[in-house]
Amino acid sequence: TSSTGSGTKTGTGTGNTSGATNGSTKKWNTGSNTYTDAFLKEFEALRNDFNIKTSRSRTSTITNLRPEIQKFAQLLGVSADAIINKDKNIKKKLLLKYHPDRNANDQVAEELYKIINTLFRLK
Repeated sequence: TSSTGSGTKTGTGTGNTSGATNGSTKKWNTGSNTYTDAFLKEFEALRNDFNIKTSRSRTSTITNLRPEIQKFAQLLGVSADAIINKDKNIKKKLLLKYHPDRNANDQVAEELYKIINTLFRLK
């Protein structure tokens, strides 16, 4: 399944929802990561926008993707400057956290892993 929003899980993980909720926000536990509905909704929108922009342009640069970089940084809990300046420690931390081998059956982590790699390769 791959839809988000009103209580539908993205990914093919275990699909266990935690009993704890923040108001009406459900948390999805897919492997070792837990995602809220708000996180998944924001991620889907950013991923689609990012994929469209990077596929249209052969020369995707930090300059023309700055808004997406800032939004992804906020979503991932790091500073945009860390991504723009290619901070190796932040990159390693994020790649380890979302590595597909550490997050079996977690499509969100796999997509984030690919996007993080792309973000840190931008010129």
